[in-house]
Amino acid sequence: MAQFVKNKNAEEFSSKFTEAARAIIDKHYVDDYLDSAETEEEAIQLILEVIKIHDEAGFEIRNWISNSQEVTDKIPVNLRSPNQKNFSTFTHKPERVLRLWWNPEADTFTFSLNH
Repeated sequence: MAQFVKNKNAEEFSSKFTEAARAIIDKHYVDDYLDSAETEEEAIQLILEVIKIHDEAGFEIRNWISNSQEVTDKIPVNLRSPNQKNFSTFTHKPERVLRLWWNPEADTFTFSLNH
């Protein structure tokens, strides 16, 4: 039911916030959202639009994290992850994201296969 409502709400905003609505429909996994953008400006715009669309339906998407301090600075403080990392002092230790490993420095994902 929650997935249906999330998607229905996104569809209602698809003409005003095309990319954000598509991201909500295609890049959510249960209540987690994982996305990427070509530029920091695009990421900021997308994040703010996703937040706006969710807010209109009474959803609050929070615990945002980014490997860009510029992007992080534009996210409302109360919606940022309390575990925000300082990637400028990155130690090459990957982060776990939806059962994948994210290397924030290279902005790549990997996974491990158990034999």
